Amino acid sequence: AATRPGAAAAAPIVRPQKNLCAFCAHPAPGPHRPAARCARCDAPLFPPPRSASAPRESFGRRASCRAPQDHLVILTPAWRATPLRATLRDLSPTGLRLVAPVAVPLSAVIRVTNADVDAVGVVVSCRRSAHQCTIHAELLAVDLAPREGVFVATTA
Repeated sequence: AATRPGAAAAAPIVRPQKNLCAFCAHPAPGPHRPAARCARCDAPLFPPPRSASAPRESFGRRASCRAPQDHLVILTPAWRATPLRATLRDLSPTGLRLVAPVAVPLSAVIRVTNADVDAVGVVVSCRRSAHQCTIHAELLAVDLAPREGVFVATTA
């Protein structure tokens, strides 16, 4: 894609290595089951659902529909960083958008948790406004609470 004249080219997003926990980089050989957790940081290890034909999500070009949210979450902006309160604005099977009090650098691996979701993602966009930052992240691993209506409902 061409950039506008005078605009700086965006650095490519760096994703964590396979067979390592995406959040803390502890060895985590796969394949992972849906309930798999990192032995060091307890982050989820199971990747989000992906279609083989779906492109990776990039800022402004959603690969799937997002479910509108407005829920308080705990944002941990890096392994062993101080957790912060943030607001989850929307969530899809491949990404999320949240509003936080601080900026998070591109390619940073973040963890977002509350009673319904525990997700690890890589930051693909962070935009500062007056008193907050809007962060977009591609999901790397996710564990959703078993409730109806998040993405799909299942019964045994």
